[in-house]
Amino acid sequence: MASSEITSTCEKALYPFGEFSRFVVHELPEYNQKEEYAKGISASNGLIPSFEDVLEVVYDQPFLVRIRAMGDLGMFLVSSELGQTSVSQDIISRLKVLAASAGVAPRDTYSSYVNYNPVEALRTFTGNKSEVNFIRQLQQSDEAIRPAAEKLLLLKKNPFHENRIKFLEETVSCVNMLKQESRTVHQTVDPAFFFKCFRHYFFPIQIGGQEYSAPSAVHLANLIVVDIVTGTASESHLQLIHSLFPYFEPKNKFRIVQAMSRPSLKEHYLEANHLDELSLLDEIYQSLIEYRLTHQGIVNRYIRKQDPDVKYGTGGFPFDSFLQELIEMVKVSREDIHRYVKK
Repeated sequence: MASSEITSTCEKALYPFGEFSRFVVHELPEYNQKEEYAKGISASNGLIPSFEDVLEVVYDQPFLVRIRAMGDLGMFLVSSELGQTSVSQDIISRLKVLAASAGVAPRDTYSSYVNYNPVEALRTFTGNKSEVNFIRQLQQSDEAIRPAAEKLLLLKKNPFHENRIKFLEETVSCVNMLKQESRTVHQTVDPAFFFKCFRHYFFPIQIGGQEYSAPSAVHLANLIVVDIVTGTASESHLQLIHSLFPYFEPKNKFRIVQAMSRPSLKEHYLEANHLDELSLLDEIYQSLIEYRLTHQGIVNRYIRKQDPDVKYGTGGFPFDSFLQELIEMVKVSREDIHRYVKK
């Protein structure tokens, strides 16, 4: 491949819709930070990609590029909705085409905002340093927990794998690392600015009568896999996870479905009377509880102290009851193990 072709391919990967994508990355955030949404949309000067441009991305570009293209259109849509402009329907029609090819909800998602958001052309709503650091923190959290999900899926296939103790120990370390990442977020993300940004960008939007949530840590697929495979996920939580499927990219949907097959590791090790494995599961559960208690502290700092009347988090859930339910859910699994060990 000639150097010019390589350059063109790299450019397409970073800016799927050319000048429109560049505008979303480099210019629109400044308008959003000033809350000049309609002015920002107007400044795009007819850069909205045509259907031919969209179809070229659909048919000729890999998943990563399609997701970034959706992120650009989705970010633009949020600004359009906030500015009450007339271009929203044009954007939505294009998003629906891309969504059908990518297998995700027709808006910007956790995949576009976090997983496939390139450092060289970072997609942000405001461009503010706090938002940049917030995205990086989410990326680091995902990196921290990913090895645990991968190892647990191996154990899902073979619960009595010869390296099962090592895999479970690595999972404990990964969850502890995730907890530590969460504890340091306040060092780089300003609570007052985050809340101001959060109110405008991180709430659900309506598309064709359907409400779609903004990118959120609730959509962290690797953590969901950890919950399910280790046996903490309750029936009600499993139902909730099914409702989140539109936000997961196809490979993560497959992993979650794989994780959902019964029995869980807890059930395997209880039945086999494997106390060492149960002890490590107990450590994993305790680390998950501590992580979610840390998350509660973040909610208090970043939301409640900014406005005590706000009840919903970035995923659209009532954060008080939602986080507490997750904590109680894991406690139930710990009790299952403790009761068994005491017999």
